[in-house]
Amino acid sequence: MTYHDHIGFMSDVLMLLMVFIAQMLVAWIAISIANSWYFVNYVPDKTLVLSNNETYLSKVLNYLNSHQKQYELVEVIESPTLDVVNLNGVGKVFALELDHDFLTNLMKQSYMLDVELYYSSDFGNVIFGNRETFFVDDILLYQYQTRKMTDLQLFGKRLMDIVFSVLGLIVVFPVMLVVSLLIKLDDGGPIIFSQERLTRNGKVFNIYKFRSMKLNSGNQPVTKDDDRITRVGKFIRKFRLDELPQLFNIIKGDMSIVGPRPESVSIEEEILKEVPEFGFRLKVKAGLTGTAQIFGKYNTSARDKLLMDLYYIENFSLFNDLKLMFQTLIVFIKKDSTEGFDKDGK
Repeated sequence: MTYHDHIGFMSDVLMLLMVFIAQMLVAWIAISIANSWYFVNYVPDKTLVLSNNETYLSKVLNYLNSHQKQYELVEVIESPTLDVVNLNGVGKVFALELDHDFLTNLMKQSYMLDVELYYSSDFGNVIFGNRETFFVDDILLYQYQTRKMTDLQLFGKRLMDIVFSVLGLIVVFPVMLVVSLLIKLDDGGPIIFSQERLTRNGKVFNIYKFRSMKLNSGNQPVTKDDDRITRVGKFIRKFRLDELPQLFNIIKGDMSIVGPRPESVSIEEEILKEVPEFGFRLKVKAGLTGTAQIFGKYNTSARDKLLMDLYYIENFSLFNDLKLMFQTLIVFIKKDSTEGFDKDGK
C-alpha cells in the first residue's frame, strides 16, 4: 500500500467514524426528546404496596422512589388484611410475601378492576409459572396483568357491530314484520318485551325482544316446557327469532354482536351469591351471541358459562368474533341450544 493509498484509507475510516458518531448523536437526541415528551404526557400510575416482608418492602420503596415518573405511591400497608385493601382508583399493586388466599383474592380484584399486579412468589411458581417476571433490586416478582382490548380493537369491534347489525336488519326486516304480525294476532298484546339487563362495567340498559311469553308472566327464569310461553313464542324461541330486536340495542351501543349474554339485575344478584366471580363477565359489553351461547345451553350452569365467557374475553380477537358469528348460524337449527333452564338450573 502506497503512502497515498494509506492516506485515502484513513480518510475513509475517519469519514465512516464521523458518520457513525453523527448517527449516534442524532439517535441520542431523538430518544431524549421522545423520552421527555413521554414523561411530560404520561400520568404516573397510582401505586399501592402491600407487604409482609420488611426487607422486600425497603427495596421496593427505594425502587419506587427512583422511578417517580412511572409510579405515584399512594399508600403502603404492612401486614394487610382483606377488609382494609381497596383497589379502586389504583393502577398498580406490589404484593410482597402475602399468603395464598390473600393473593388469590387480590388477583380476582385486580382482574375485575384492570389493576396491574406485581407479586413475590415461591419455588412452585418459579418452576411451573408461565407469567412475565420483573426484578426490583434482587427480588423476583411476577407480573399479573389483565388483558384489555386495544383502542384499535375497540374501534374495529364497534365498526363490525354497526356494519353487521345494519346489514342484518336489512336482511331480516321482512321476517320481523311477519313475527310482529303473528304476535299481535295471537293475543293482541305488546309486540316488544323490554327488560333491564347488565352490560359492561355493570351499566344497566333496556334489552329488546319479541314477546314470547304470556302477559304478566313475571321475571322467573324460563324452564323447559314452560306453560307461560305463547304458541307463537314457542316457534320464535325455537329459532331464536325473539332475539332479532336486539340488533337495535347493538346499533345504540348497549350491546355488541359477540359477548357474554346479559343477565337481568335480579338474576345476576342471585348468581353472584353462588359464583362471586360471575361479575368478571362485565369487563366487556354484553353480546347477542357468544361462546357460552354456541357451546352451552340455557341449562348450562352459571360456573360453566362463566368459564366459557372468560375464555372469550382473555382470547379476544376480531377474527374470533367473525368465527363465532358464523358458528352462531349453526346454533339456530340446534334444538337443544334453545331449551330453558332446568328447575334447579341457573
